[in-house]
Amino acid sequence: MLAYLSGQPSATHNGIAEFTGYADREYDLHVRYWIDDLGGPVPHDQQRIARSDKVRLPPGNEPATVRLVLNRTLLSDEDR
Repeated sequence: MLAYLSGQPSATHNGIAEFTGYADREYDLHVRYWIDDLGGPVPHDQQRIARSDKVRLPPGNEPATVRLVLNRTLLSDEDR
C-alpha cells in the first residue's frame, strides 16, 4: 500500500505528520525528500533525494510514534 499524506507539514510541525490507519493492517513506512529542485538547473538524471529506511508498524489499536530518519542520499532514478 502506498499512501501520500495530504498537504505538507508546516515548519512549526518539525516534520511531524499524522495519519489514521486501520487497526488490522500492518504498515511499512518510509520518507523521502527531494534535495534538488525539480524545476531547477540540475539535469534530470542528476537530481538527488534523501530517503529513510522502511519501518514496519504492526497492527494495533493504540497510537504509535515512528521516527523516520533521512539516512541516505541517492539519485532520483535509483529510487525505484
